[in-house]
Amino acid sequence: MEIAVLHKVYYSNKQPMLADDVAKAIMAFAELARAAGPLAELLVEGLHITNIDVVVDDLETGSLSEVFKLKIYAKFQESITKKLQEIARQRRWKALDDYAEDVPKIITMLLIGLLALAAAEKAKVILDGAKPTYIINLYNSEAQKLADCIGIPLEDLDRCVKGYTAKNFKRLGKHSLNAVTPAKREDSATMLSIPLTPSGGDGATLDSNTLKEVPYPWEIQIDAEDDIKKYDNIYLKIIGKRRNSSKKGWRAVVPELGDAEVAVTLSPAVSPEDLWKKGDDLRGSGIVVFRRSRDGVMSPHELHLLEVRPDPISGS
Repeated sequence: MEIAVLHKVYYSNKQPMLADDVAKAIMAFAELARAAGPLAELLVEGLHITNIDVVVDDLETGSLSEVFKLKIYAKFQESITKKLQEIARQRRWKALDDYAEDVPKIITMLLIGLLALAAAEKAKVILDGAKPTYIINLYNSEAQKLADCIGIPLEDLDRCVKGYTAKNFKRLGKHSLNAVTPAKREDSATMLSIPLTPSGGDGATLDSNTLKEVPYPWEIQIDAEDDIKKYDNIYLKIIGKRRNSSKKGWRAVVPELGDAEVAVTLSPAVSPEDLWKKGDDLRGSGIVVFRRSRDGVMSPHELHLLEVRPDPISGS
């Protein structure tokens, strides 16, 4: 038995989006859809999904709002038909076809639930002390709708989804950040993810407040013993620059953290060109990774520059 689920993603960007961002977002949604398969098996007793394939059904390159549609093919064991008939009787549906209307919604809610929960946990890890209220509210909303849809207690669903996310956090966290990258390029942009069903279906909107809580999708290498701390207003002196890269070649000294040089990576909000124009002395906000040195002392190892502040340098 195979069910095809059509899923549409919108970004409200006013400026043209980078092809690399859109490509990574498509791959991220595809991986989240595949990850939803094993989770669905945990939630629905007797369900076994033999395969999930994801293809791009439509990509509107000339539009700034509707970006892409994904068609998700979920293959189930043949005996699932009997299981669906039992569910239909329990829910007093007139026909088994009624259940097909719920399948796109279920997969979409699983997909968005995983995205939101992984993004919230990623924010807590990267942004020290972060309380991503909007992201958590989005997850709670999707979890409640999903629990109502498949008929299980919210507490059971929540425990299952959080356990699954924790076990697969590394890859789910990465996919959740890549999925929202196009919208994070603009402060006022939003993202809408909806299942396409004959009756329309409800979607999930990630508004600008929610997106602000999601960290940038850096490939930050943080070892198990590393510590991280966010600084909202930190003075740094750039001592190494590179025009064509935001991740390599940049180094700085952060006086309030000592005299040691630290590697610097730039978020998408900080371009190498802007820093060349800014000069060597500046203030900004960023995340510092502290790593244990050979003498056992935790020392600043790397600075991830979130933004450059317009504040004057005086008083540094």
